[in-house]
Amino acid sequence: MTRIIYFLLFNILSVSLFSQNFSDGFSFTLPPFDSSSQQFLPQFPKNPITEFIHTEGDQFISGGSPIRFWGVNLTTGGCFPQQEQAGGIAARMRKIGINLVRFHHMDNPWTSSDGSILERNGSTNSLNPVTLDRLHYFLSKMKEEGVYANINLHVSRTFTEADGVAGADSILDYGKAVTMFDRQLINLQKQYAQQLLTTENPYTGLSLADDPVVAMVEITNENTLYGYWKDNRLQSFSKGGRILSRQADTLDHLWNQFLLDKYANQSALESSWSVGNSQSPAELVIDGGFESGDLTKEWRLEQHENAQATMTASTQNPYQGNFSARVQVNQVSGTNWHLQFEQNGISVQRDSAYTIHFYGKADSPRSIQVNSIRNADPWTFYGGATIELGTEWKEYSVSIVPSESNTGLTRVAFILGGQTGVYWLDNVSMSLAQQQGLEEGENLTSGNIRRISYSERFSYHDQRVADMAEFYLKLQRDYYDEMYDYLVNGLGIKVPITGSNAFGGLYEPYTHQGLDYIDDHAYWDHPRFPNIAWSQTDWVINNQSMLAHSYLGTVPGIFGGYQMKDKPFTISEYNHPQPNIYQAEMVPVLAGYGAFHGADGFMFFEYNGGDPADWTEDIQNNFFSTHSNTPVMALFPTFSYAFQNELIREDPQPIITTYNSNFINNLPQLDNQGRWGSFYPYDSHLGLTSAIKIGDFSADQVSLPDQTVGNAPFKTSTADMEFDPVTQQQLIRTPRLECINGQLSPLADNLQNLNIIQGNKHGVVAWLSLTQDPLNTTEKSLLTIVSRFQNQNMQWDGTNTVHNNWGSAPTEVQPLNLELSLNIHADSIRVYPLNPIGEVMDSFMVYPQEDGKFALLIDQSQQKSLWFGIRSFSTVVAAVVTEIENLQVFPNPTQSELHIQGDIDYFDISIVNPLGQVKQKISHVKSPANIDLSTFKNGLYFVLISNEASSKQNVYTIMKY
Repeated sequence: MTRIIYFLLFNILSVSLFSQNFSDGFSFTLPPFDSSSQQFLPQFPKNPITEFIHTEGDQFISGGSPIRFWGVNLTTGGCFPQQEQAGGIAARMRKIGINLVRFHHMDNPWTSSDGSILERNGSTNSLNPVTLDRLHYFLSKMKEEGVYANINLHVSRTFTEADGVAGADSILDYGKAVTMFDRQLINLQKQYAQQLLTTENPYTGLSLADDPVVAMVEITNENTLYGYWKDNRLQSFSKGGRILSRQADTLDHLWNQFLLDKYANQSALESSWSVGNSQSPAELVIDGGFESGDLTKEWRLEQHENAQATMTASTQNPYQGNFSARVQVNQVSGTNWHLQFEQNGISVQRDSAYTIHFYGKADSPRSIQVNSIRNADPWTFYGGATIELGTEWKEYSVSIVPSESNTGLTRVAFILGGQTGVYWLDNVSMSLAQQQGLEEGENLTSGNIRRISYSERFSYHDQRVADMAEFYLKLQRDYYDEMYDYLVNGLGIKVPITGSNAFGGLYEPYTHQGLDYIDDHAYWDHPRFPNIAWSQTDWVINNQSMLAHSYLGTVPGIFGGYQMKDKPFTISEYNHPQPNIYQAEMVPVLAGYGAFHGADGFMFFEYNGGDPADWTEDIQNNFFSTHSNTPVMALFPTFSYAFQNELIREDPQPIITTYNSNFINNLPQLDNQGRWGSFYPYDSHLGLTSAIKIGDFSADQVSLPDQTVGNAPFKTSTADMEFDPVTQQQLIRTPRLECINGQLSPLADNLQNLNIIQGNKHGVVAWLSLTQDPLNTTEKSLLTIVSRFQNQNMQWDGTNTVHNNWGSAPTEVQPLNLELSLNIHADSIRVYPLNPIGEVMDSFMVYPQEDGKFALLIDQSQQKSLWFGIRSFSTVVAAVVTEIENLQVFPNPTQSELHIQGDIDYFDISIVNPLGQVKQKISHVKSPANIDLSTFKNGLYFVLISNEASSKQNVYTIMKY
């Protein structure tokens, strides 16, 4: 479902977490079914859907024009609202700027019949008629509102014996990886697609295949065969992998057939994989067999925070010799690397391949991580892998390639902080890798050539590894192409189709070449579960701002260059999950950098879910739901409008990369990251300043950027946006939108029209013109100011978890007290605090401190609003009433003196402030005359000039500065 972003070792600026709970909050609950139109909120018209979405180049097209999607996910029961609520849900979505809903986890196994599209009859082969009807009705209401659907096919379906799948209980991870090559599972996916997409919707008279409300289709979710190879999972359980024996046998057969098709005979294969003889390399680990009987001499147990363990030299059943290392983990902290069994002092050479070899077991099956890093700041990661330990001794190997040379500063570590329990290790070794071609007895004719694990790759000939990569890439691409052909030509799907998401490297877009668009996922500070996956009580977060991360966390991963120049690009899952107190910062980050990189759609994860989904209670009691998340929802209208209307410019000159299949097949020589890493063969931090897109996968020459991103602050090439981890601020400056995201303190350099004069908390200030005019001349605009929110009585345990003590309804938002500077060419502005549906609650006038510069005091504890409408009243330089001819009043604006002259001998003058108070009155003034205004305060005044004899009068508006 979600993509976990791990930053094992990274430098982050020290920030001061403000108090976890605040006491001065106020209620600002956005109604769940409100669809009212309001003058100070961006307008998203109700346009029923009649046209199919298609692609042209790198854009989605609707009705002949490009369309961008601002979307959300619905999961489980959220996909199937009751009919009495469905219309209100769709209308509220449209009002706040949502025009796409991703239907996700409809095929889940964990909810009741109210939360799944599948019947609860033991199998997964039939659809639930009740939830299908609710889905159809909801889609009909979405269609009326102009809200499109993204239909996900294979997500969390868990195959059963009743489906005819032998050993179904042992198929892990919802069948990820194996669903790409297991013929029975592929056929079951086709069957489900046929049932879901071709059943007629009684409320529209159309099937989903024929209904333009469907904008796009995803074949499978976070699924990758190649990525599972990178994580060493494609062996049978008995060999330390994660798939059934028959599925491993299938892969073995397909692999040998692939080699036979490619090489034709043994001689050709031997020639391609041949390696010369070499001497045994020197051993780098000291006492790796632990035969000294004293682990403390060469080995160290590193423990942080409350992680606790003991290490001993055990004589109980060692793999070899008299001793093995026994590590008993008694307590974990929630962070894996807080507990490491390690040896330091090893020397390595840059770009040389090394193999870490060992035997291991545990008291129950569990995962550990094995890696090598620089044992000093900046703790450079050299490589590693996740290892699945069993309860019997088994041999393992991990390959690394250090990116630097060092003498005595290398660490080999076993990361054991994931779960409590007992671990045994023996015969730990590290040495320069020896490459092998064919193993003894391997023969193409016999079909017995072994599939090597990713962690073994540096021990084998480069071409053998490249062939292994090519094999998995071909299987994955063949799966996508087959499913695409079935959906388009078999079921008549007319809209864009993608394969999967949560990319770990260039191999993913490479296998998507035959599909219509590219999709990815990312999360910042995803909750971690130290002991039990998805435990509702045993979880932790870092609770850190992404704007304090040196390179803006998720941005270089999703915008580093997996995008293709000729295909649309979407992010179909994104969140900085609750209860991260900086969560609201994600909206300007994704909108800003997505627009700059030319993304075509976002789908925040999630809007709502549940069993059944609760649409009315004002509470946030899970990690992901956003429909009742007031700060995030309050930002949606502004940033959806800005994104859909391209107020933030796309990079007009993106960096174009080119690749070929030979380069892609040889990526294992460069890629030391696992399944969930985002590997790029260049500095992906460039995504902070330039857009990067793939131009070609069949180029004669590989072309990669050779520059690096440089030092902060990082400004985009369009100059519309800037990020500085030192100030912890993202700035957006465009003619119609300006934003300060992060630490709300005064800026060193003003945005063009917005600055903070006084403030010190974390939050978002966004100012949007509601006309086609720039902010400094617009007559109507919206100011949105948010920070964070909480439930009543939330109980924090430190700063990293609330366990299941989320508290109770209603939510409340933290008020900010700010003094802002706004530049508007106006005599005055009227500010309207809005209520939660966007209606005007009150208003107050603000006058400029100097020409066009307004100091706006916002105290949300008093105004109790996150939205502030602003109407400006422009300077009038011509007479309001023209009675006395040829009368001139100048200069305007004026600093100290007003000159009056015209075809009149004498006149009377009154100067009145906007409150109607007469500030000066002079009778029988001879023309021409100079009126001294030096003692007047700066601001707006009305000048009334009259002639009693002729009963004529003129009225002027002037500005004193």
